[in-house]
Amino acid sequence: MTTVYIIRHAEAEGNVYRRCHGQYDSLLTPRAYEQLPYLAGRFEQAPLDAVYASDLFRARTTAKAVAQPHGLGVEIRPVLREIDMGDWEDIPWAELPRLWPEEFARWRARPWDGAPPHGESVMQAGRRMLDGVRDLVRANEGASIAVVTHGSAIRGALTIAHGLAPEQMGEIGWGDNTCVAKFEFDGPDKFTVVYENDASHLPQQLSTFAAIGWTDNKGVPTTPQIWFRRADPMDPADADKIVSFMRELHRNAYGTDKKAYPRKNSAGEVREYIVNPYQMAAVNGRYYLIGNYDKYEDVGHYRLDRIADIRVLDTPAKPARKVRGLENGFHLPRHMAEHVYMFTGESAPVTFRLRKYLVSEVIDWFGSEMDF
Repeated sequence: MTTVYIIRHAEAEGNVYRRCHGQYDSLLTPRAYEQLPYLAGRFEQAPLDAVYASDLFRARTTAKAVAQPHGLGVEIRPVLREIDMGDWEDIPWAELPRLWPEEFARWRARPWDGAPPHGESVMQAGRRMLDGVRDLVRANEGASIAVVTHGSAIRGALTIAHGLAPEQMGEIGWGDNTCVAKFEFDGPDKFTVVYENDASHLPQQLSTFAAIGWTDNKGVPTTPQIWFRRADPMDPADADKIVSFMRELHRNAYGTDKKAYPRKNSAGEVREYIVNPYQMAAVNGRYYLIGNYDKYEDVGHYRLDRIADIRVLDTPAKPARKVRGLENGFHLPRHMAEHVYMFTGESAPVTFRLRKYLVSEVIDWFGSEMDF
């Protein structure tokens, strides 16, 4: 008998910011790092021989929390990835019915076989993931293993495991972040689901479902959605709005009394920032505006919670291609990997020595674009 614990990753950006994150490699939220000790505690006394995870950050990081108390490493298997959301990756859910009305309507009406453009269905993802688990059972006969994967893939796999028809997928509930399903395999093709979607290790205040208001975990959950239409620089109707979208900013700084005050120049005047905005990003629970301080030629980062007195100016914005480092376009994942702590400045190549056990940590922080 081989025991397999199938675990959903801890809370990630897409879960709370309501963005469509399938194979998009999103980060964990601050609450996720509070969830992980409870998940690790659940498995601390459980016998585990190996821990596997998809290659996405949210799964790898969750798996490390399970593996470390046992002195185990995490073995990566891309086959355990979340559903491929194709053209919908990293798009707010609220935008999908406006950008892809027919495809999204089909997705909502027939979620078991509806698929995003250039993506896969929930059942396809579940079958792929379950086949990957079967391969792990063949390699770990008689052992007890943990597999950290993703919500839609788990839901599709559970539909198959219970012998349900694809159109009965709605009878399988969604599992909260860090939920656990226990499978017992007698060979790779014969198995029993002992329990599923169990997040009893989490206190209520750390439940993602409770935080975002999901009260019915079956069917298609409905949550409040906010839609922001993206301005299109190639659309003449939007051009005037975009070229005038510059802001005069007062960047607040804290004093020793722990209160925020406008920054001032050497003459004691409130310092004004005219910034060309290009992107927003969430890092370590904080939101940043990524743009160009108009008097300089490089990229800057501005904490949104320290910006006050915003005003839109009528002067044209500086095109991103004229900013040093953005001549070939702005690539957000690479930019974030090079600016882990969001300090402004040019990226520089670094050569350093490290022990092998630190390789995973370095890749987690800086990505895989490095040579060993």
